[in-house]
Amino acid sequence: MSSASFPTRQLGANGPTVSALGFGTMGIGAYYGQTDQAQAFATLSRAAELGITFWDCADIYGSSRLAAEEVLGDWFTQTGRRAEIFLATKFGAIDLRPDAPKNVFAPCSDSAYIVQAFERSLARLKTDYVDLYYQHRVDPRVPIEVVLETLRPYVEQGKIKWLGLSECSPATLRRAKAVEGIGEKVVAVQMEYSLFDMEIETNGLLEAARETGVAVVAYSPLGRGLLTGRFRSREDLEEGDLRRMLPRFSEENFPKNIALVDHLQQIADKHNATSGQVTLAWMLAEHSDFFPIPGTRNVARLEENAHGAEIALSAEDVKDIRSWAAAANVQGDRKRAEHFSDGECISSEEWKVKVKAVVLGAAGGIGQPLSLLLKTNPAITELGLFDIVNTPGVAVDLSHIDTPAVVVGRLPPDDGLKAVLTGADIVVIPAGVPRKPGMTRDDLFKINGGIVKDLATGIATFCPKAFVLVISNPVNSTVPIVAEVFKHHKVYDPKRIFGVTTLDVVRASTFVAEIIGKTDVVREVAIPVVGGHSGVTIVPLLSQSSHPLPADLAKDKFDALVNRIQFGGDEVVKAKDGAGSATLSMAYAGFEFANKIIRAFKGEKGIVAPSFVALEADPTGGAALAKELATEIAFFSSNVELGPEGVAKIHPLGKITPGETELVKAAIPELQKNIDTGVTFCREKYEAEEKNPKL
Repeated sequence: MSSASFPTRQLGANGPTVSALGFGTMGIGAYYGQTDQAQAFATLSRAAELGITFWDCADIYGSSRLAAEEVLGDWFTQTGRRAEIFLATKFGAIDLRPDAPKNVFAPCSDSAYIVQAFERSLARLKTDYVDLYYQHRVDPRVPIEVVLETLRPYVEQGKIKWLGLSECSPATLRRAKAVEGIGEKVVAVQMEYSLFDMEIETNGLLEAARETGVAVVAYSPLGRGLLTGRFRSREDLEEGDLRRMLPRFSEENFPKNIALVDHLQQIADKHNATSGQVTLAWMLAEHSDFFPIPGTRNVARLEENAHGAEIALSAEDVKDIRSWAAAANVQGDRKRAEHFSDGECISSEEWKVKVKAVVLGAAGGIGQPLSLLLKTNPAITELGLFDIVNTPGVAVDLSHIDTPAVVVGRLPPDDGLKAVLTGADIVVIPAGVPRKPGMTRDDLFKINGGIVKDLATGIATFCPKAFVLVISNPVNSTVPIVAEVFKHHKVYDPKRIFGVTTLDVVRASTFVAEIIGKTDVVREVAIPVVGGHSGVTIVPLLSQSSHPLPADLAKDKFDALVNRIQFGGDEVVKAKDGAGSATLSMAYAGFEFANKIIRAFKGEKGIVAPSFVALEADPTGGAALAKELATEIAFFSSNVELGPEGVAKIHPLGKITPGETELVKAAIPELQKNIDTGVTFCREKYEAEEKNPKL
């Protein structure tokens, strides 16, 4: 049989035309005995010559010595025949990240992992596109809708032509097909199917596939080799063969399962064929929408399988084979119990109330305790950590805590920033150097400004819809930097960018509680703090405290309180004697504000917290506040009502005292200077980059 005459059929109701028989590459390098690259190349070349050009691979196939994807990639490079092959590969059967638990069968389809898995597959396969990309196993933690949305950009870019699922439930398949604008690309569902395994005919999967126009790609169509007749006992299997571990190949079950093979041989003898060839011929004759993908390590077996597509069984043969299969008393499960899954995943509604949070600068003095606190939030399902050092270790440490969030730590190599940001809902940025004694906010800015700009570029590129919570100082300048970066990348949404000023509020509440002698109810003490987040730009509205100060509080003590709230950071820097700044209290404040963002994101109403935001985030409220301030300032911290999309409403200052009015007036010039510093820094950087793209 030549490639020109090999039978083909359409993959799904709207998919491409491919060879009716596929070639499974699971046996390359491992699982069913050892293979060397020369043998693998010979088999691949012969498959292409025969016209078996529907090749099936996966990122877990093979071994560290000989990975299947790498073998295929080398073959493509050496032969130049990539365009002839309809290439399928898969992701997510297990978590292959270096820091993932070993020998754990747990599907993984979080967005960051999918991105990493796909790009690594492209690199191993030495190709810039995949014809068919499968979710190898359904991750129960991630809605299939989220999986498809993660893959959508690759489909739109032409890097993925078609999509598929494997070992999914009927409901999951229907949900995938229903995803608008991407579901129609799902054309295949890969399931184990053979005369030993016909469960999909009765569990609703085949019905769902035909209802939605999805083809069935049948893996292990030869019953993992048992239907070929080549194996009459366990002793016929090589040492190290994966099948020795499967219940169906046990000492007890093996002899009982040979009976069906003996029946098949009766028909095979009529066609001068093998039982394996008859098995494949039956599947192709019985199901016009099935694509068996037997695998093999050598050319002779490949040619034998190919001949199965040529055999024309009679209607009586087809009927007899089905009858024998129905009557067969197949013994033993097809897989080990821990490999079973119902193929279901959580609903999008369940997913929406959970969050992927990312900490950039997670190994630092603020980042580590902040990450610890975020790990305790049960609404967070994924916690991504990024820094230039130590984050994998921090992630492993945190992963031992018994809360739901899966923690992943990444470093800059291997696109660590991209991997951790993809799919993020909330990104908190504490990255940067701490303030030291004698260091001004301007000194701090010279270092931290560039760090924040680079991280903001990553966010704008990989998760532009995430809520961005800026802790990196000086916040009055770094928040405008983030805004400018987002504007430059044309993804700016002022509702989603926040300067975290919560520590000023926490300090005000704590210090007032100490003065009034009610530290036992300190968390009930609410005091708005407006303006900015440094020195004189911090304006506590003590007149609006939920717990009023003593009427007889001396003016010098009142002024000292205001000063302590404004310059509380200096108090910590001095106390630490050069060993750092306010890291622990800042981590706590960042955690508190992040929790409020999460609660609002989940739909909780009436959440109000001061934050340094762009006044254009709420045009009406922002204009009213600007009128109160008698200035056109672009950013200001005031009480902000939070909603599912971020800033819902910017509240006015309200009634304030003459003294507070003077504090606000004093804050404005310094605040404007800080804002201008951030904006100018960013714009000058972009201008320089335009003149010299190598910068």
